[in-house]
Amino acid sequence: MSWNCYCLCSTDSKKTYVGATLDPDRRLKQHNGILSGGAKATRGNTWRRVYLVGGFPDQTAALQFEWMWKHISREVSGTPIERRKKALAKLMSSEKSTSSSVPFASYPTPLLLLEEIEVI
Repeated sequence: MSWNCYCLCSTDSKKTYVGATLDPDRRLKQHNGILSGGAKATRGNTWRRVYLVGGFPDQTAALQFEWMWKHISREVSGTPIERRKKALAKLMSSEKSTSSSVPFASYPTPLLLLEEIEVI
């Protein structure tokens, strides 16, 4: 089972959240309060997953990607979801997530954008 990074968007499209998990469907249920264990930052909103990136070989690789996705998002302009999309595109075209991470090309399975849902 490979690790995944995901981006959630609140149903009002005013907030986004980026995380990493082994089980994206379970994690979405946690964020939406259906199951216990959602992040404090996501409480009080209803969320939908808009991006899912899979193929990370371990938790460390997924968390490095998550960190950089959040970091790049702060440096670009636009609405919250536009910033996440721009940051994801930039990150996916990079050789690796961070200076200390292993290159994406060395992963046992390719890094793939598994889900992209248009936000209106």
